[in-house]
Amino acid sequence: MDWTKAKTILIAALIVTNVFLVFTFGFNNPVQTEPASEKVLISVLANNNITLATEVPEKHGKMPVLNIEYRVFNKEKVNQFVHQMKYIAETGNDTEEELIRISNLFLKDNNLYSDYVVLEGVEKQGEGTVVKYKNEIDGILIEESYIYCYFENGKLDSIDSYWLEAKNLGDSKKNTISASEALVIFMSQIEKQEEDIVVNRIELVYWLDTSSFDGEELIKDTALPAWKIVYNENQSEHIYAYEQ
Repeated sequence: MDWTKAKTILIAALIVTNVFLVFTFGFNNPVQTEPASEKVLISVLANNNITLATEVPEKHGKMPVLNIEYRVFNKEKVNQFVHQMKYIAETGNDTEEELIRISNLFLKDNNLYSDYVVLEGVEKQGEGTVVKYKNEIDGILIEESYIYCYFENGKLDSIDSYWLEAKNLGDSKKNTISASEALVIFMSQIEKQEEDIVVNRIELVYWLDTSSFDGEELIKDTALPAWKIVYNENQSEHIYAYEQ
């Protein structure tokens, strides 16, 4: 069987079904439209060995682009300053709160802190601890942008960062596709596998494909809205969210 052709037929069938559901339920009973459409989506995905293990986000609408600038990060230069006394917790006071305080202080001292820096969490790594920061604007994650502060025995030991600094949002907004549409595109792009694909998380992010960027020079670019689909726990795909 021609798998590509089969997937195309399935996508077309889903679109036709959704249109039918809108016209059937949308005018007289709009509350039923979304659950009915989601059941169709789940069925189509299941027929392609894709299982949803998360809720499908409903919120989407018009969004602007995000103008970003890659923040040049000289690890060797910054890490020269990490061992100062003010970045070391007092003996017996290496609590998460204290490590976060020290991390915040270091970032502010080195102009790495901004309104878009959000604490992601604190994790144990071997004998040490890492304080993780992510980058958000208006509550939307800027993908693949991070600052990690590594501690050993309460001492700030090193900093690692890849920072896409938000400069400003675009002046105009464009329509975005729904998470359901993104899942259908994901289905059409993913390679058919023997094992089932389990979708663990779906979220709307700003994404810039940096796979071809070597990180050695300052760049300015535009991040676009995208649906991030996390599957099989640690794999992910990005589907650009602007309507074509």
